Amino acid sequence: MRADEIEQFMSLRYLTSIQMHCKEIIRLGNIKDGGWEVCNDIRFRPRHPCLVYSFGINWDWGFDEDVVKTYDCEVHSFDPSMTYSGKRPNIHFHRIGLINKRNLYDFKRKWNMTTLDDIRTILDNGARKIDILKIDIEWDEWIVLPNIIKSGVLKYVTQILIELHSPGNLERMKTVRSLYSEGFRIFWYHRNHFCRRNKAYIEYSICFEVCFVRI
Repeated sequence: MRADEIEQFMSLRYLTSIQMHCKEIIRLGNIKDGGWEVCNDIRFRPRHPCLVYSFGINWDWGFDEDVVKTYDCEVHSFDPSMTYSGKRPNIHFHRIGLINKRNLYDFKRKWNMTTLDDIRTILDNGARKIDILKIDIEWDEWIVLPNIIKSGVLKYVTQILIELHSPGNLERMKTVRSLYSEGFRIFWYHRNHFCRRNKAYIEYSICFEVCFVRI
């Protein structure tokens, strides 16, 4: 087995190993792509007045709306690729993306971007707990995660729901494993079959939806 194949195997083994048993897991949002699993155990479930950050909408409001219906949370939804001026109860839309530098303008994509820590400051949420942090930002998670971890903001976060693209290399897995040091444990995972690849006539997924709670 080649070195890269060993890395991929170890990465998959880590991501598909449940590290903490959540007694009650509920799905919020679409049954298919776009929905997410939340740990609803008493210790971890959001309680009003709760706060949720949802990065990556792509016109699918199912998860954000279900969070409001289920927990009556204040939800902030972020997507720099959308222009949206509608109104949804308890949902606040921001046309801004998540990145590893403050106040960055992506000239290629024409997006306004900034860090999670900066967003908390802008929204005056600096002292508030983030009950759920959802990150579905199409590969940019590998740019963002190291900054989030280094910033110390994760001490305010209870649950992380994140889609990881092609996690099978050593550097990326170091980043994922560092979440363990921050107190986060995997309670659920799912291979997203909406992003599949074929190799040697074998079809496989390169995307993993991984959900963590901080213990």
